[in-house]
Amino acid sequence: MDPLIPSSIRIAMILEGSRGDIQPYLALALTLQERGNMVSIFGNADHFAFCNKTTNEKITCHPVFYDFGKAFQTKPIIQKALSSGSTIQMAIGLTALQSDRMEQDYETMWRALESYTPTLILTGGIARSKALLYSVCKTIPIIILDVQVLLPVSDKGPVGLPTLPVGHNKLGFKIRLWRSNVEKKKAIAKNILNIKDVDGKFELPILAALLFDLSKFPTPLCWALSKHLVPIHPEWPIEHMKFCGFLTMGKEQELALARNKDSGDNDDDPAKGSSSVFGTTESQQALEVFLNKGPPPVYMGWGSMQCKNPDYMVSLAVEALQLSDQRGILLGGWANLGSKHVPDHLQSYCEENVLFCDSAPHEWLFPQCSCIVHHGGSGTTAASVRSGRPTIVTPIQGDQFSFADIIQASGCGIGLCHLGRLTPKVLAEAIQQCTTDADILQKASDIGKRLQNEDGCANFVEFLDDWIVKEHATGKWLQKHNALLKECQEWHDRKSFISSCNVS
Repeated sequence: MDPLIPSSIRIAMILEGSRGDIQPYLALALTLQERGNMVSIFGNADHFAFCNKTTNEKITCHPVFYDFGKAFQTKPIIQKALSSGSTIQMAIGLTALQSDRMEQDYETMWRALESYTPTLILTGGIARSKALLYSVCKTIPIIILDVQVLLPVSDKGPVGLPTLPVGHNKLGFKIRLWRSNVEKKKAIAKNILNIKDVDGKFELPILAALLFDLSKFPTPLCWALSKHLVPIHPEWPIEHMKFCGFLTMGKEQELALARNKDSGDNDDDPAKGSSSVFGTTESQQALEVFLNKGPPPVYMGWGSMQCKNPDYMVSLAVEALQLSDQRGILLGGWANLGSKHVPDHLQSYCEENVLFCDSAPHEWLFPQCSCIVHHGGSGTTAASVRSGRPTIVTPIQGDQFSFADIIQASGCGIGLCHLGRLTPKVLAEAIQQCTTDADILQKASDIGKRLQNEDGCANFVEFLDDWIVKEHATGKWLQKHNALLKECQEWHDRKSFISSCNVS
């Protein structure tokens, strides 16, 4: 790889999750591709159309994993977790979701990667184990780029888990590590992928390094987060962490995608992509008309999250708007929120003051709103804070609770309780405060300006080039890679010895 020869950097982005999990990486993929790097995306089947449409088919997308949206929305334990906010239930549900098609997904991913022959792997979130297996077996460098910090600290429980005494908050990470199905994945590598030398390469020490000792990992770990918003925890090993800033698309780019809709498109044809990546020409016109009809509205949207049922979510939202005497724009999202879910007693208010839309360009819309109410996904949080308007986070699951805390601590908005426990009165009071409190309005404006001046994609590209020159080209990366594999081999040998003694 050579930054002076961009085409020598062949990047495989291995991604898994909801649209909100994928979209920031698409912004980075376009930046990398525009400067001449080779980029290909390997992800869930249901994001094939979204990736094609967002990148205007400039970047090859491989649907190598299960349909995340369908699995996510149809697993009862996940729906219960969304309604209750239970992190444990969600972890069990996600594990089951990944396990259902693990063998097929690994085989399909492997075959696609072998055809592409990457020189660098980029991954994050729940796809990291899949990407790590390929990295260690093929001796290809892997850069972890996450959209939230999930590192063990002693004073706070992770992803919505309660804070425990006497340092037990790190216990959840240890349990997560031991439940990582290393042996099952190695069995797939041996029996399905025909990789006979995986023992001593893909072992717990390489996963443990990502949580408990970042200095051992061959590449610095990166986060698509901004220090302007996210406070640095004193226990984070900051010398081994790289904060690039949020990965976002520009307003004009989102608008172009929203307006790039031919009415003759076949929405059921995955090869043509989704017609509602950031809305359509018709929905864009409806937004513009609504915005011009009155004062700035409140935006409400929960993306790929659903809590209890659409009737509950819409009733909560519209009643809060009525109590706070605000107009509002409600995003349909995966819950398909729409006017059909409005209860009879709110119909009249809704007809005059609320607009439902399937999707919208956040970078364009949010600055025109009075405040933004959402679930606290990383991408939506970035867009809401960048807008300079106050943010209200109503978390539903996982790291969204962390973003609620971050927004509350920053002073640029309010972090509330789990959406399933929220009342219209409490939400209305938060809206009222965010639209009238001078201190919140000023802090939201100040942080928004700082984030607008930060280019997360450009910062990552600068880091990548620097790492290639100083670490990869000099052989330092390979030395660290081999040192970690040596530790994995020693772990495997000890484990095998203990196992043989037990058998004897």
